[in-house]
Amino acid sequence: MKKVLSVVLAALVLMGVFAVGASAVSVDITADFTDLNFRAAVYELIGKTEPAPIYDTDVANIDVLDVYDKGIKNFAGLEHFKSLPALSCSDSQLTSLPTLPSSLQQLWCENNQLTSLPMLPSGLRELYCSENQLTSLPALPSSLEILACSDNQLSSLPSLPTSLETLSCTFNQLSSLPLLPSSLKRLDCFNNRLTSLPALPSSLKWLACSNNQLLSLPVLPPSLEYLGCGFTQLTSLPALPSSLISLSCWNNQLTSLPVLPSSLESLSCTDNTLADLPAPLPSRLITLYCGFNQLSSLPTLPSSLKELACDYNQLTSLPVLPSSLEYLLCDNNQLATLPEMSPGLTSLSCNNNKLASLSAVPSSLRSLSCSKNQITSLPALPSSLEYLGCHGNQLTSLPALPSSLKELYCENNQLTTIDVTGLSLDRLWCQYNNMPNKSAVIGFTGTWGTSISDAYVFDPQNNTIPPPTEPSFFAKLWSFILKWFLFGWLWMK
Repeated sequence: MKKVLSVVLAALVLMGVFAVGASAVSVDITADFTDLNFRAAVYELIGKTEPAPIYDTDVANIDVLDVYDKGIKNFAGLEHFKSLPALSCSDSQLTSLPTLPSSLQQLWCENNQLTSLPMLPSGLRELYCSENQLTSLPALPSSLEILACSDNQLSSLPSLPTSLETLSCTFNQLSSLPLLPSSLKRLDCFNNRLTSLPALPSSLKWLACSNNQLLSLPVLPPSLEYLGCGFTQLTSLPALPSSLISLSCWNNQLTSLPVLPSSLESLSCTDNTLADLPAPLPSRLITLYCGFNQLSSLPTLPSSLKELACDYNQLTSLPVLPSSLEYLLCDNNQLATLPEMSPGLTSLSCNNNKLASLSAVPSSLRSLSCSKNQITSLPALPSSLEYLGCHGNQLTSLPALPSSLKELYCENNQLTTIDVTGLSLDRLWCQYNNMPNKSAVIGFTGTWGTSISDAYVFDPQNNTIPPPTEPSFFAKLWSFILKWFLFGWLWMK
């Protein structure tokens, strides 16, 4: 009896050993990855190369699957990533996604060709699905904190979870938004078809709702720091919260602005019908863009101001410029004089005014545009100057040109000679002057052209004759594009 019992126990032990061994055997799942680009990405991820097999144990505990921009068309094999918390498959060629791992917390699937999404895992916290062809979204999990679904074809959104903190749904076809959760801190909904906004939660700090059909805004939350509501149909703004740092309300139908909070650092109210600005301006204001209005005067400028754009108004004078000012755009007004320039000014554009002269310009200036005035002479130019636009004046000569100069536009004057010796100019336009031949441009070594598409323009037939009449619409548009391109270039530098 004891011998039989010993044999049975030995058999049971052996069966246990075999069972444990069998459960530890890895399964070859290589063939499940039918997309060769996905298979190659998995090989790279696990540190293997073909033809070595891919086992289920190789991928079971992967933390992040990043297959961004790998040209993957299908995700067969994804089911083997059992505990995957983060998946990045943006910039691929996916038309659909398989069932997602239940462990997933972050999903990036932007810039694909997805027309729908599968059911979302209950623990998902971040969903980035912009730049697809989605017409609807599945039910959103209660754990979701970030939803970015811009650049799709969405006409509505599902109910938003109470945990949501960021919602970006720009460039869709939304005509309304669902109830906003009390947790929401940032809302980007510009470029839609919204005619109204729901009540804004008190936690909201960022609201960008430009390019819609809004007739009014709801009460603004007390914590709001940024408000962008340009290019809508607003005729007035609600009271602004004391926390507001940036206000962009360009291209509306505003006739006045509410009291500006002392916290405000940036104000863009361009292209409205404003007859005046609230006074006083906030003491922290850094940028003020108020062009294309009906302003006849400006309030006192704060000492913190660095950028002022007040072009296309009815200004006959400017207030004292703060010493901090770096950028001044005052084109298309009725200015006969300019105040003393700020010592740190880098860009001055005062085209199309009534200026007969310019006072001394600061040594920091890199761009000077004073075209279409009545200027007979220019002040000494600083060694830092890179751009000079002075066409359409009454100049008979130019001051010494600094070696830093890259672009010179001096057409439509009465110049008899120009000395560009030693300059490495990228552009030189000098037609419509009193220079009988090309030798009047001293030191020039480039190749002349005769059209505005050429870098260097000297047309003998268009010298020693009066300036032409008012430029065409296309010439004005070209000048406008050049001006703003230059501003962007100087800003990035």
